[in-house]
Amino acid sequence: MRKGYRSYPNYKERILVKNTTYIDKFERYLSKLSDYGVGIGQIGVFLIIVIIFFDVTGSKLLRKPIYGAGDMVGIIQLLAISIAIPLGLLKEVNPRVTFFVNLLGRRIRNVLSVSVNVLGILLFALLTGMTFRLAQQYQRTNELIGNIDFPLYPFIYIAGFCFAIGCIVWLLQCLISLRPEGRNV
Repeated sequence: MRKGYRSYPNYKERILVKNTTYIDKFERYLSKLSDYGVGIGQIGVFLIIVIIFFDVTGSKLLRKPIYGAGDMVGIIQLLAISIAIPLGLLKEVNPRVTFFVNLLGRRIRNVLSVSVNVLGILLFALLTGMTFRLAQQYQRTNELIGNIDFPLYPFIYIAGFCFAIGCIVWLLQCLISLRPEGRNV
């Protein structure tokens, strides 16, 4: 085998990998990035369960609750949800009204698909911009999280970055829907 080439089990898989476009490579990259987001989200949900468990048992049995547990759970929820949004968009777990759209013609389905993707791009671009502006405002005013006296703006920057990835995912879906063999709604 020559240096720099991979060996694949069969010829068809080699052809599929050889004929991939930049859109397909970018989709695989975003999918891998979103898979890391799943792990982060699972760790976040586990931390939420652990914090709530120890807070409730500490407050009921020992009369010593965890100070700032509600704030910590809120921050973890913010991070877990904002990281999970691009994954949900990429894996297409969002609900769609396909029973009505499938009755329409192919051109109308393609126009609807592109228009939905463009509206998604605009929504997430707006969310990204507003989130970054909010984080900048909190950074200037040195806004702290209620009970634990920790700055709030780093978490909002992370959420804004995740919304930017969601915008890129919508753009990718728009480009895929514009291809002749692209996915329909």
